[in-house]
Amino acid sequence: MKNRNRIEIKECCGSCQHKEILPDGTRVCKLMEMIMESGFRCNQWGLEEHLQHAGEGWGRVKKKAYLAFVLSIREEENQMIDEGLLLESERTSTMKLRLEYRQNYGTEYELF
Repeated sequence: MKNRNRIEIKECCGSCQHKEILPDGTRVCKLMEMIMESGFRCNQWGLEEHLQHAGEGWGRVKKKAYLAFVLSIREEENQMIDEGLLLESERTSTMKLRLEYRQNYGTEYELF
């Protein structure tokens, strides 16, 4: 199905408003009180709130390449913090990461 911003959302337990993720990562249905299998969809499925807004100005979908870019930098920073070479307060700001990505690769947002 597509949400109101024409972004394709798979109808399954993973996108359902009734899912609950346990601390060990297990996905359960709050209505059926069952562990859900990947790709499962029951007749009580309802689109999760944040997925209804995907594609809006404040909830735009980011490119996988951008997310990988940020993750690689954050992993390096975490390693440096663990080694005592960087303080938490010295992490690169999200805005600076965004600007650097834009300068090198263009927009960080998926365009639909």
